Amino acid sequence: ARELLDCAKLTRLPCLRMLVMVVSQDAVEPVLSGVGLAAILTMPSLRRFMTWGYNLPLWIGAMRRLATSGRQSPITALSIRTFEIQSVEQTPDPKVTDILPRAVFPALRHVDACYLLDDWSRGDNLIAAEVASPLLETFSGSFDDDGASALQRMPNLRHFRAESDRARDWAAHGAAVGRHERASALQTLCGYSTQGFADAFFCTAGELATKPLSLSWLSL
Repeated sequence: ARELLDCAKLTRLPCLRMLVMVVSQDAVEPVLSGVGLAAILTMPSLRRFMTWGYNLPLWIGAMRRLATSGRQSPITALSIRTFEIQSVEQTPDPKVTDILPRAVFPALRHVDACYLLDDWSRGDNLIAAEVASPLLETFSGSFDDDGASALQRMPNLRHFRAESDRARDWAAHGAAVGRHERASALQTLCGYSTQGFADAFFCTAGELATKPLSLSWLSL
């Protein structure tokens, strides 16, 4: 949707299953209002949605509109890395329920939230905890605590990408993921700028595993 001036027209595409919306930072007016975004996210056919650079207040408005009305999105794969923000200092810390409310996205199986909310300092932006569910197969980002407690509610996780700008004890993070009862079932493991994560993961998973690790794709 990079060149489309009125993204609301996308709701006229009844067979649309995947949408990538990259918003130009040079745009004078929003290409999609909060009302229009809410309409797109609840299109019956849409399953995969990726966006970068969308206006944060408009996104929050759309999420609140959907949550209040009880409308749910059928999307199963969601990728949100950055929002358009005029000034971090002048923008109140958003709550995770304003960004990724599980009630609005009950069908999520794949979530890419790397760097999301890293610009804010609050300690209760529990993204992993909010999206955790037995349905989740892929998670990109970081867990909300060094013990990775949200993993307990991701029994079917198969693909994990550890990535975040926020300072943390990555060795403790890696050990916690390695201790997870489903660690041996992980098929994909990625780590970027996460010094200590990989060593701790393999040491812990190797000691505790009752069968060989299932990893088929590794990027560190």
